[in-house]
Amino acid sequence: MNKKVKILMVISIFGLALFGSSKVFAKEWIKGEAGAMSQPTAWETFEASWFIGHRVYSPLGVELGQIDDLMIDRTDGHISLVILSGVQGFGAEFAAAPFGALERMGENTFQLNFGDQYTSIPSTPYEDPYAYLLYRDRSIVGLSTIPATIDPLWADSLYSFYGQRPYWTEGRTVPPDIVSYRTARPSILESLLMGKTAPVLMGARVQSKDGGVSARIDDLIIDSKGGRVAFLVLDKVPRRGDSQVAVPFGELSVSGNTFILNTTGDRLSSAPNFNEYTDMNNLKWARNAYSFFGQRPYWKE
Repeated sequence: MNKKVKILMVISIFGLALFGSSKVFAKEWIKGEAGAMSQPTAWETFEASWFIGHRVYSPLGVELGQIDDLMIDRTDGHISLVILSGVQGFGAEFAAAPFGALERMGENTFQLNFGDQYTSIPSTPYEDPYAYLLYRDRSIVGLSTIPATIDPLWADSLYSFYGQRPYWTEGRTVPPDIVSYRTARPSILESLLMGKTAPVLMGARVQSKDGGVSARIDDLIIDSKGGRVAFLVLDKVPRRGDSQVAVPFGELSVSGNTFILNTTGDRLSSAPNFNEYTDMNNLKWARNAYSFFGQRPYWKE
C-alpha cells in the first residue's frame, strides 16, 4: 500500500470518528430538552398541556409518579415547582420537585434526578432506593395541598435536596413569599380538601386592560431552557374566529379573581395568529410576538 493511500485511509477514519462523535452529542442535546440543559442556538419549547400527565422515572428506570401540575412564579414566569402525584407512600399528598431536576430521556419519558444523593440504602421495602429517598424526606418534598404562595426558605431546602440552585438567587433579592399561579384545575375533591389555592391559568378567562375584550387561556408555551412560561396561548378572542393568539407572559396580571392583560382589546384582536406547528420553536416568530406587544424578550436580559 503506497503512502498516498495510507494518508487517505487515516483521513477517512478520522472523519468517520468525528461524524460519529457529533451524532453522540446530537443525541445528548435531544435527551436534555426539559430540565437543566444548555440551549446554544435552538428555541426549544413545549406546551403545558402536553407536559402535564407524563410519567416520571428514577435514574434506575422505576416509575416514581406523574406530573400533575405546575406552579408558576407570577413575577417572571419561572416554573417554581413541578407537582407530582401518585408517588409511592404519599397517599393523596403530592411530591414537589424543581423543573431543573427533570431530564427528558425520550420522546415521552422524563427522569427525576437527585444530584449527589446517596442511593446505596440497605434493607428498604422499596424496589427503588430513589423512591425511598422521596418517602424518607417527605417532610421536605411533600405537599398536603398546593398553596398559593411558596415559602422560599422551604423551597431552598427542596431545591438543595435535588442538588439544584434556586432560580430566585440569580441576581435578585429573595422575596418574602413566592406568589404563584398553577396550571391545572383541581378536582372537586381536591378543592374541598385544600381550600384556598393558587389561581388556575389554563381554562381561565382573561380581560384586556380596557375591559373591551375577554378571551380564554387555552395553554402555556414553556421555554425548556430554565423552565419559564414564554407565552399564554389564547383562544375565543372576539373577531378572530377559531384562530389563536400568543401573548407574552409579562402581559399578565391578576386583580382579585380577574386575570388582566396589559393591552387593549383592539390590540389583542389585531395580534398575529399563533400556529403551534410552525411557531412553537421559531425564535424569529417569538421575537416578533414580543415586539408586537411592546415587551423586551426575557432571554435578552
